[in-house]
Order: sequence, then structure tokens, then C-alpha cells
Amino acid sequence: MDPIHPPMWCLLTDLSTLLVLSFVGAFGGYLSAIQKRAANSEGVTHFSKLTKPHVLQGAAGAIIIVTLCPVEPKIVNELFISPDPQLFIKLIALALVGGYAGVALLESFANQYAKRINELQEKQNSWEEEEKSDLAAKRTAEQILRGFVLTPSEAQEFLRALREASPYTRFDISNRADEARRQNWQKGKDTLERPLSIFQALVKADDAASNHWWYASLGYCLKDKSIPDYAAAAKCLDTAITIRGPETRSGAYEFNRAFCNIKLLPESGPAHRKLEAQIRRDLNTARQFPRFNDIIDNDPTVQEWLRGQHVAQAA
Repeated sequence: MDPIHPPMWCLLTDLSTLLVLSFVGAFGGYLSAIQKRAANSEGVTHFSKLTKPHVLQGAAGAIIIVTLCPVEPKIVNELFISPDPQLFIKLIALALVGGYAGVALLESFANQYAKRINELQEKQNSWEEEEKSDLAAKRTAEQILRGFVLTPSEAQEFLRALREASPYTRFDISNRADEARRQNWQKGKDTLERPLSIFQALVKADDAASNHWWYASLGYCLKDKSIPDYAAAAKCLDTAITIRGPETRSGAYEFNRAFCNIKLLPESGPAHRKLEAQIRRDLNTARQFPRFNDIIDNDPTVQEWLRGQHVAQAA
């Protein structure tokens, strides 16, 4: 509460300001009606009908323009305490302009609100559509992990829902699929087709380029399923490592790529030498981590390849 001016004084000041602005704005609206009559050569009868709405719109326009322009309330209040003729004239001129342009101001003000309402409505519709896609994507992913086989049209619908779902939903679905992969990669290889189909859909989403572990998980599924596809698995792991960057966090990507490349290794030639060099680099990187150092020492496929390397070097 203002200690100098009581609430009643502030209320009277605001009402007085409103009356002055309305009167000046109404006069501006009247001038606008005269200008329209002159421009359109309207008759006197029509002019009387034209004047009333312009006067009302002028009063509203004056209030709007003073509200929108940087005129602080305390400056207006000071006009009633210690009048400043220059400031008073500026305020009257501003209200007069607002009154004269009352129709345009009202339309502009209405358009601004209408645009804002449309934006809010569009956001609301977008949220609703996203919620529908979230629900559809989660429901279908759950069906897939339980063994439901999608028809081609259902697979396309799942892909569409997955793309239109929120990033959080895609993250949640990928976590569920990866958990199913972890539980079944050794003893339930037949069921790896389920998370595999989910990761195949996930890597087609727009944000796959920032989720390297989706490609890695897809590569693991392709490598560990009942009929492995080592070539496709190696490509997925190549993509995962490219997106992730050169710094490894566990050695998992490198070990699994080395394993796949051992399976794909040609008998001889430049491609053989190039792939062997890549395998050695990947195994050396994976050995930096105790877990994969132990895995390398006990994996029969890798050990057989390493023995062959020793034989070749001895020869």
C-alpha cells in the first residue's frame, strides 16, 4: 500500500485517467468517422450510423494504445499531483492517435489473441496426438516382447507410432527391449527376434543419430540370435562406435565387433590383412577393461583366432 496516497486517492486517479483517455479516444474516433465520410462521400444519415461505433472504438483504442506503449502508471498519477504540461500533452496526443486508429488497434489486438489461442490449440492437439502415439507404441512394443508377430501393415503402424511418440517413450521402449535381450542372449536365442524387431524400428527414428546404444543393441541381437547375421551386426557396431566417438566406456562395442569380424574374416588378401588389423585394435581396446580381458581369455572363437596369429607369426 502506498503510504503517501490512500487507496481511495489511487482509485480516483485511475478512474480520472480512464475518463480522460476515453473522452480523447472518442474524439479521435469521431475524427476517424469524419475522414471516412469524406473519403467515401457518405450521406448524413449514414454518417450518424457510422459515428457511434467509431466513437466507442476510439475510446477503446485510446486505452489499448496507452496500455501497450511504455507509459508507467506512476507517471500518469503524477499528472494529478504536480501537473507537467508537456507530459500531459504527450499523453493526450497518444490517446488521440489510439482513438483515431481504434478499429485497426482493436483488430490487431484481437488478431494477437486469436493467434495466441490458435498456437495454444495447436500445442494441445500436438500433445494429444503424442499421447496417442505414446500409448500405441508402448502397447505394440509390449505385444512384441510377449511374442506377438506383427503383420507388415502392423509393423508400419508401429514404426509410425514410434516416430511420433515422445523421446521419453522411445527411451522407455528401448530400455525394455534391451532388458529382454540381456535376459535371453545366452539361453533364449529364439526370443532375440523380439527385441531385434524393436531396435530395427528404433534406429529409423529421427533421434537414432544421438543414441548409439540402440545400434549396439541391434548389433548384439543380430550377433547372438539363433541364426547369426555377423555382417549386419558388424555394420551396426560400426555405426554405434562412429556415433559414440573414439572414447570407449566398457570395451563392449569393440569386443563384439572383433568377434563378428573374426567370423567374417576372409582367407587371404588385402581385405584379410585390413580386417585383422581392425580386430587387433578392437581386442587391445577391449582388454583395457578387466571384464572383457577375462572374456577374451576364455572365449573359444577369439582364442582360436589368436592361436592362428601366433602360428602365422612363428612361421
